[in-house]
Amino acid sequence: MLKKICIALCCIMATFSVVECSVLKYDPGSEFDLNMVTVVIKAEYYEAFNNQTLTIEDFEWDNIERFGNNDWGIIGSEVSIPSKIYLKEPGREQVLNAIEHFETLDFIESASMRLRYKLDEILVGIKSNYQIKFENEQFTIDSFRWNNIERIVYGSSYIKICLKESGREQLKDAIERFNRLKFVEYAEVNGIGYLD
Repeated sequence: MLKKICIALCCIMATFSVVECSVLKYDPGSEFDLNMVTVVIKAEYYEAFNNQTLTIEDFEWDNIERFGNNDWGIIGSEVSIPSKIYLKEPGREQVLNAIEHFETLDFIESASMRLRYKLDEILVGIKSNYQIKFENEQFTIDSFRWNNIERIVYGSSYIKICLKESGREQLKDAIERFNRLKFVEYAEVNGIGYLD
């Protein structure tokens, strides 16, 4: 039991992967997807994945449904890109067991739980009567009157706010604050799910 708690804590600290939209099976109170595991494949095994000579069977795990589509990749010659492995049977125990097993495999650099949302980003929609100001990118960090903002990034229909200090409570506090601003239509987590 202690080993599983340690694994879970390590996963929480190590998991900061990009959240993508997909149909998920998850516990609404969980910050993590409970139907997939994020793995980093060692760079020297990229060709085997690319050529499909390394397959699901090589993972020696019965609970794999499929690999994420077009997820395998590499940057330079040594850094692998995190990839998703979807599980047939979702659940916290299934994810933790898969992580423990995958990390014993020679071709896996690391395995971790996948966050449903980023702990340091908020998406903010701007009210229609402020669209000209939005289109001219006149909103600045100072517009949000919050000291935990590292930077803002303009999207096509929203502003992404990156926080200096991340975490569940920091997200809740910032979202609550931003939703009270007169020019904000909505403020929400960047990803799938919600904060309860």
